[in-house]
Amino acid sequence: MAGDGIHLRTRSRNGKKETKKARVGKNVRTKKKRTQEIIEISSSFHESAPRPVEVDTPIDAARVEEQKDDRDLRHEVSEVRSLPDEVKVNKEKEFCIGKRLFQPANDGSPSIYYINNEPLNTHRYDGRTEGVQIPFWYPVSFRVPSSMVLDDLEAYVFAYIFWVNNENPSNHGDEVLIRSSWGHGKRFMLNCLNPGGRVNSEVLNQLAARLTNIERTLSSYFTSWFLPTTFSLYVLDRGASAERMKTSYHNKFMFKAEHLRKIFVPINDENEHWYLLVVNLCEKKLTIMDSFPCEESKERRRRNAKKLALCLEEILDDQIFYESHKPSKPIISEFPLHEPEDLPNQDPYSSDCGIWVALWMSKCIWNSDYEKIKVKEDSRLRIAVDLVLHDYNSKKEKIVTKASDNWVRLRRKYIDA
Repeated sequence: MAGDGIHLRTRSRNGKKETKKARVGKNVRTKKKRTQEIIEISSSFHESAPRPVEVDTPIDAARVEEQKDDRDLRHEVSEVRSLPDEVKVNKEKEFCIGKRLFQPANDGSPSIYYINNEPLNTHRYDGRTEGVQIPFWYPVSFRVPSSMVLDDLEAYVFAYIFWVNNENPSNHGDEVLIRSSWGHGKRFMLNCLNPGGRVNSEVLNQLAARLTNIERTLSSYFTSWFLPTTFSLYVLDRGASAERMKTSYHNKFMFKAEHLRKIFVPINDENEHWYLLVVNLCEKKLTIMDSFPCEESKERRRRNAKKLALCLEEILDDQIFYESHKPSKPIISEFPLHEPEDLPNQDPYSSDCGIWVALWMSKCIWNSDYEKIKVKEDSRLRIAVDLVLHDYNSKKEKIVTKASDNWVRLRRKYIDA
């Protein structure tokens, strides 16, 4: 039995019945008054009602305020998550989906850049889901295939590379777009990357320079050598000695060999067909990568591979490629020849042999999954854009500025006029 002024109250907590003493007196709030206080506190947060509270539970105003802040935060997060999957096209500026970190300023001056803070999703490795389209008013030699995803800077550069300049066509092809350790590359050199074009040696030489620059940048030692086409040309067609080749290419394409894993040597057969020799020093084998194998040329291509292997063996016998006094020098001439049978072949009516060589050199540095490489409709264009936009190109910044300025100038000429 409860004493005077005290009564027993039973309520459920966590599934268990609990009896608690509660004093009843003039200093104790009545049930009705406490309910009124709850209503007054709740009405001050008119945006959304607080979590329902039992009448018998004391009200903590600070806790209610904290709950409101949590709800506001969840509301803001939900708004961010509800953004569209891609950045909307800016019709006025022609700056479209897939922007880079450094963006043309909104004042219409593409040569001025600011740090991009637009949120991008990650459906692709760099956040792009759709590409920037080349406008119909920009005269280019061909249109970007639907499978190629370009950001804004890539679109400017692509349009500038393949721009059909009807205003000054005579000197248009002589403009230098690339300057690297190999030399300079003009616009007409890159025009061989038009769909159906035959890849020339200069494109593969610039690719070798770009890949060598990547090796130099990423590590203090080299795991791969990427030799220019002139190496195989001088050895096979002009009988150049190993000493001459070493003098010509040392410190440009040939470096310390303690950690060397692969050597890539592009070869031209009878000035008609490109194929690739890969010297794998880890697996100790010579791999002939040929996108269009031919029985009539099979033995000649094998002999060429062995001649190049012997030349490379003589070059790697020199102590200048090693820091240790007694290095293990490879006997490349004794490596067996390997010709993968499951390689995809190029279309017999295409001129894609140089593209196959470029992709094998670029994508099979750390693996030997040559059979997984595919030439796609955008492979040629990607090579062209990457050559111009890579840091090995000392003219990169100037070309980007000229390309973006040309975009704005043509827009004003054809659209705004």
